[in-house]
Amino acid sequence: MKVSDWSQRSSSGHHAGNACGAVKKVNKWQEEASGDLHKSAIQFESALFNFQSLLTVVLLLICTCTYIRGLAPRMLDKNKEGLLGIFWKCARIGERKSPYVAVCCIAMAISILFFT
Repeated sequence: MKVSDWSQRSSSGHHAGNACGAVKKVNKWQEEASGDLHKSAIQFESALFNFQSLLTVVLLLICTCTYIRGLAPRMLDKNKEGLLGIFWKCARIGERKSPYVAVCCIAMAISILFFT
């Protein structure tokens, strides 16, 4: 076959219909994927800005940092400044305010178990 025969065939619709069908399927898949992505992004944002979840994460961070500092104090003490200094500060809060942190953990546990 000559090149002109191939161009006539594709323009006559023998292969053009298959190509359009494939493009339609790809576009449909992209629409479904973007819809799922949009839904998951909305769900992620609602969990991110949930105040109870935020308090739970902060309390767990404080308790974990305090526990790690009790096991290996040098690991947190060498990073008192900068981004990793946040963990040292959480450990200090857990050490100094441990009765308040314990009461908050118990209150959060009761809240999650019985009111959620």
